[in-house]
Amino acid sequence: MNLFFNFSFLEDRDTLFKKLILFFIVSSVMIVIILDSNFLMGFLQEKLLPINNKIIIFSIYVSIFVISNLLLLNMNYSIGYLKEIELKYKKYYFISIFIIYSILSLTLIITAIQISLFKSYSNIVFYLTSYISFISTLGFLSILSFNFYRWYLKGRNNFTLLYGLLFSLYCITLLLALIYLLSGLETHPSTIHYTSPRELRGGTFSINIVFQNHVALVYDIFFIMSFLLGWFLTIYMLKQYSRRIGKYKFWILVSLPLFFYLIRYEGLILNYFNLNDLINLPLLGIIYPSIEAAIYTGFINSNIQAIGIFFGFSFVPILLKLKNSLLQNYMIITIIGMMILFASRDFHSIFLNSIPPNGTITISFMPIGAFMLFIGIISFLKLAARDKEFYRDIIIRIERDISLVKNIILTEKETEISNKIKPLIEYSNKWQKEHEYRPMKNEEVIQIIQDVISEVRERKR
Repeated sequence: MNLFFNFSFLEDRDTLFKKLILFFIVSSVMIVIILDSNFLMGFLQEKLLPINNKIIIFSIYVSIFVISNLLLLNMNYSIGYLKEIELKYKKYYFISIFIIYSILSLTLIITAIQISLFKSYSNIVFYLTSYISFISTLGFLSILSFNFYRWYLKGRNNFTLLYGLLFSLYCITLLLALIYLLSGLETHPSTIHYTSPRELRGGTFSINIVFQNHVALVYDIFFIMSFLLGWFLTIYMLKQYSRRIGKYKFWILVSLPLFFYLIRYEGLILNYFNLNDLINLPLLGIIYPSIEAAIYTGFINSNIQAIGIFFGFSFVPILLKLKNSLLQNYMIITIIGMMILFASRDFHSIFLNSIPPNGTITISFMPIGAFMLFIGIISFLKLAARDKEFYRDIIIRIERDISLVKNIILTEKETEISNKIKPLIEYSNKWQKEHEYRPMKNEEVIQIIQDVISEVRERKR
């Protein structure tokens, strides 16, 4: 079943065309997220990048957002909306995400049109993209966290608990971000016009500075906690490759995201070690002397996006062990969702009164990532637990090195069995209450045995 158009080439994982298309879509999404949140065009003087060119770039961002998410959501619908997967409230999940996608896409398109026609836009774009994205993401991740805690209570696997905690920490950061937005977005005028880089750099982006600084501090603490936990879980999932590439190479590679992440707090680190005179890293929010410097700074500050890609790779070992194409597709959805979710968790640039609006597209990707992660994980486990062949294949292939997934699948299998026999037990109890028990006579027992033997003989014939 397809909602918009045929996306059937995704069913064949070995198709080169499918791999290229999917790689192009995901790469385009990640590049747009990096540029939208870090390549701040408002800090480029008009002689370097005229406003008309900025509008064209922003329109390209919007087009990529609309088209890429349409393809990704259609892929989820084509693969995920199967009769074999009995996911509770599945219909409402898909309806919700398409409504969210439609509202965000329409908001960004209208904003792009406003800028093109009037060289200004309404500040409602910041409210709609941020509140809709954060609240919907919070909803999907809360349900996912609840499932991980449920699996932990039944299977008692510590890493199941840690994944539930990881997504709970993400939810806490979203709540803190929403609190920060309450007063932060009030700094935007109702209609935003072009502002020169010098005026933008010297503007005020906060009303209650003391309160917002406290919220920002707590946000950073939980942000760091979630990163360290995600980094640890990713290493745990990838540790099997240390035997193939060597322990030293492995730890150097997995430490790069940690180092890259610390660049986010470069100011604190340099001040603490008195290295300001020795190291001069590009800072976010400067008035760029050239386009090349702006792009360079944008990619240097893309540590959050690099971390998102790194976290997504934590599920690659599971993908490489699967033979069944449907299970592979669900795991691919999970990996893409993980990448987009953690790469789009950056909302600081939306407080700039610039043309075009920075960061709005980045946070608009967040609910899409959360939905893909949620549907990918839940559908993968449901299918692996329900189908005997898939269940046996995945248990055999992952039992030696990925106990986390095995434990969850076993728990989900027990839940499925429990759900099937529960009505029978209830019916049996009800029948016993409604009917008086009496011992059977020997003649009745003999007659039942003869009937069973006769039926078995008939079937053999």
